Amino acid sequence: MVFGGDLNGGLLFGAVYKGLTMVEAYNKIPIDLANFGQHDFDFGPDHTIKLIKKSDFLWISTNLNLNYSCIEFAVATRKQNSAVLCTASCS
Repeated sequence: MVFGGDLNGGLLFGAVYKGLTMVEAYNKIPIDLANFGQHDFDFGPDHTIKLIKKSDFLWISTNLNLNYSCIEFAVATRKQNSAVLCTASCS
């Protein structure tokens, strides 16, 4: 199963729980693959990395543009026994 992004936002529920309950629910479904949506960064890249680390599914993206450490972000998306495609343009 594939998830298209936006754990954090769009609804009051996402804003209150900041995506954590969505990660917990998607871990149980389970989701196989996730991509980032615009609201996944509503609380900043550090929070996004926390959610990625709590998820059991693989995250991919080829169009991230972050003022952030590319290395730290790419490391957060790595899952045991999984390959990850995460290229980020960092300024």
